[in-house]
Amino acid sequence: SLEKIDEIGLVNMPLLYERWTLIQIILVLKDVFRFIPLDDWKYKIIDAIKTNVEGIDLHLFNQKAKRYITIWYEKKLPNNRKPDFILDLVWYEEHDTENTNKKSKRFVLDAKFYEKGTFIREGGMIFKINELYEYKNYSENRENPVFLIHPCKHLIDQRVTAQEWGNHSFLGETVSHDKGAVFLNPIDRNLYNDELQRLLGMFLQ
Repeated sequence: SLEKIDEIGLVNMPLLYERWTLIQIILVLKDVFRFIPLDDWKYKIIDAIKTNVEGIDLHLFNQKAKRYITIWYEKKLPNNRKPDFILDLVWYEEHDTENTNKKSKRFVLDAKFYEKGTFIREGGMIFKINELYEYKNYSENRENPVFLIHPCKHLIDQRVTAQEWGNHSFLGETVSHDKGAVFLNPIDRNLYNDELQRLLGMFLQ
């Protein structure tokens, strides 16, 4: 129904879902993992919506854990591909008291406002995951984990884990945890942030 509304032109639902997802990423990092966003983060999101500027950067930090995250919204990779979200994590080991040995990792997320039929027409969930990871090379030659975010509750036909979340999300269990897809839906209030929290927690660990 939401896709039909989008076709009528009342509202751009994929874009709305994409920006809602950005806010959820920030809220999970802030409320669950105790990252503190810089004071200007709300203004930057508003500017991104008003001006459609690419490459918006939002900064969060957890001083106690010695972790610092930059969230990029629609930033171009060196290959000119443009995923929805890039999370650049910098951290220092606990014994590195002077913070001299910087470590870093990149995490790429892409929001797809698809229903199950759309996934089927596009070749299926695994095809879309591999398209982002390999063909579009969001992984930057297998260096970055790449995950698709979607609102389709019944996407998983054959679950590969006995865990309850296996009904809705795929974290790459059969091969690795470098690529997959997670369920994120504003209507399913009991589930929607659990899946995102699990994904971001896996990345941070």
